[in-house]
Amino acid sequence: MDYEISPQQYRIRWLIAVLAIILGITFFPYIFGGRTFLPSDMIDTMTAPLNSGYVLPQTQNHYIFDALTQTYPYKTQTKEAFEHGKLAYWNPHILAGYPEYAETMANNYDIFNILLLWLNPQDVIHWETVIELFIAGFGMILLLRFFGVMPLVNLLFATAYMLNSLFIVLASNRWLIASFCWMPLVILMILRYFNSYRKENFLYASVFLALAFLGGNFQTSLFVAFVVTIITLCYPSKFTENKLLSRIGILSTVGLIAFALSAVMWLPTLELLFQTLFRDGSLNSPNTYSDYSLIQRLLSLPLLICFFFPALTGNAETFNLKKFAAPDIVNFNGAICFIPTLFALWGCWVLWKNRYIRPFIILSILAFLLPIATPLFNILYHRFFIIASFSFCVIGSISFQSFIQNENVRISFIGFFKWTKILFGALIAILISSCIFISLNYEWLYSKFTAYVSQRLGESFVGIGNASWMQGRAEKTLRYYTFLSPTLWLPILIGAISILALTYYLKDKLSKKNIQLIVFCMTSIELFIFARSWLPSIDPQQFPIYPNNPVASYLQKDTTESRYAPWSDGSTGAYIFPENSSNVYKINDIHGYESCSNRALIVFYKKHVFTDSLDLRLLGLANVKYVVTNRHQVTTPNLRSLYSADKTTIYENLLCKPRAYFAYKSKIVESAGAAGSELLRPDFDGSEAVFTKDDVPSDISKYAEGKNMIHFDRSDNEELSINAQTDSRGIFILTDTYYPGWKCYVNGIQKQIYCVNYCMRGVVLDVGTSRVVFRFEPDIFKAGMGISIVTALLCFGWFLRLKIPGRKK
Repeated sequence: MDYEISPQQYRIRWLIAVLAIILGITFFPYIFGGRTFLPSDMIDTMTAPLNSGYVLPQTQNHYIFDALTQTYPYKTQTKEAFEHGKLAYWNPHILAGYPEYAETMANNYDIFNILLLWLNPQDVIHWETVIELFIAGFGMILLLRFFGVMPLVNLLFATAYMLNSLFIVLASNRWLIASFCWMPLVILMILRYFNSYRKENFLYASVFLALAFLGGNFQTSLFVAFVVTIITLCYPSKFTENKLLSRIGILSTVGLIAFALSAVMWLPTLELLFQTLFRDGSLNSPNTYSDYSLIQRLLSLPLLICFFFPALTGNAETFNLKKFAAPDIVNFNGAICFIPTLFALWGCWVLWKNRYIRPFIILSILAFLLPIATPLFNILYHRFFIIASFSFCVIGSISFQSFIQNENVRISFIGFFKWTKILFGALIAILISSCIFISLNYEWLYSKFTAYVSQRLGESFVGIGNASWMQGRAEKTLRYYTFLSPTLWLPILIGAISILALTYYLKDKLSKKNIQLIVFCMTSIELFIFARSWLPSIDPQQFPIYPNNPVASYLQKDTTESRYAPWSDGSTGAYIFPENSSNVYKINDIHGYESCSNRALIVFYKKHVFTDSLDLRLLGLANVKYVVTNRHQVTTPNLRSLYSADKTTIYENLLCKPRAYFAYKSKIVESAGAAGSELLRPDFDGSEAVFTKDDVPSDISKYAEGKNMIHFDRSDNEELSINAQTDSRGIFILTDTYYPGWKCYVNGIQKQIYCVNYCMRGVVLDVGTSRVVFRFEPDIFKAGMGISIVTALLCFGWFLRLKIPGRKK
């Protein structure tokens, strides 16, 4: 099929207005109706101690649990930092301290985080989602207009991209939308540069690429870079050379400018990644370590039907059929719905010889091939499907337009369409047979299903303590696959109407305008149904986000700001205080839920201590003073009961070290691993400072035991002021996590901070009274900020130079 690129200049105001209306209707409950799609019902009814006020566990969507263990706590921490004028901010509430500003999963550098200055985190998450979905749709409209796609077809595929199922299921995580909303604009500017050789398009591409980096995380930035690489190397140009070296030069320049513009994010992120990979940190994403077997990969192929009908394998409240083949149910998405996907697949076949469309076809093929058929799954995950969603919208729009406008094309479509109807009929037959079988054998299936679920409660992190909810999901799953399930059957009905409309159009019984309207309306309804069935609609008045509770209030009263460790009953107890909830309550959890964790005691602890046990001595070294548990019996003599409420008890760890103390004895070991081995000694109580031979103060063997006194004058996130008095030279140990960027000033003079006791901070103090100030002033952030500002100024100057009237371009 021949298709020449012919950029159009029609007005798009009404297209933009329709996009805004669709978004307004889809997200009306969250923006204007006082509802939220953050799963506070799950947190409130299924985690201790919040669940004490509810009779039964319930949740509309447990798959988006991360929204309240990562996204909301991140936004809360970012808002606090912004209000204090901090961009390089430290989080003292998790992991004994964590460089939160460097964690890209936190979406810290999204330009729309500016809204945190005026709105609460919940509203910011809602508004950022809507704004960036709109940018995604708007950018796709401009890109498809460049390809000469007519308005109504353009609107159809722009809507499909804007509300694709991967955007929706990861809406509460933020980073995928915040990165790929800029993708159409990045590609548009690169194609415009190839089409006109106007250097301002080259500059615009770099700016939009930088925004994609800033909005996303390390993984989504890799995805964006992959798309840009394929398009830049493969797309034909009218003016620039098509030689490989020339294309690599263009790609490198765009990438370097974008990297420099976003260096404020990249340099701290790369530092954290280095600390994670090479300094005894931990990568914590479950998919990184998932076993994606050959059988699962083969079973993934038929499940790709979800790109046509995303609700076919289940909804947010059921068990999902994807579980049989996909390590992660949420990521196995990317649907743009029935007709857009149908024409995208057909377009991959008939448009392969078109040199303008071939790069997008290559992207589509690789988007499925790399995660399913190669070992790269553990890096890419099925989130890589977002590249297929993007490229499908370009391919599908052009093939659908050619189908409408060209009679010869319609004739070539007939054979493909015949098989489509056969397969669609087979799908309906399978669904009807399944529904009949379930209806006739419901009681038997229900008993078998609930027994199976009961045996595997321990495999779910929220199943323990919430058995009634897990068994209720079995019932909802069976009822979902019946004839009375609108979420299942409405998309199938929409598919049938669309097939009927195409049939009538092929018989010249529908006009071009009517077929476009019918397909647009059917696709928009299907996208709307999926979005509203997946996103929960929670009343925050009934289920407040992290409400006040007696247990958290007790911990908040601790003036020493000591840490706590939750200790759930491994057999019957509910999940206690979701990780990162400490960000919201402003209490200090030794745990934390981060994709990249630098060296920290709890990371070391999890590698050496059995999950369900409790090493109070080791935890005590990191100032874990409190153990919060829902266990019925605690017999260890080193725990003293302090407070009980809401079926939860707080114990004091009698082996807890103060947050800061002096050590006068020391030991030098070969490596960090050897330092860790010292911590595992049963008799190690922290009174001895353990250094590695490459990071040790001089003359430590001459220190003598002395008396001391320590008082915290100030304890902010990024600054600590401590009065320390000692009558003998010694090592001042702060049990907070050691990390580059912290600086120590003793009586106004900067002193070296040593990594002591594997992961803590140590400073040598002389005899007398010292005012010790720790400040988080990371040089890597200052360097990144400087590079970003200088690059932005240079780009602005270049832009002005290009726009000087009369200058030859």
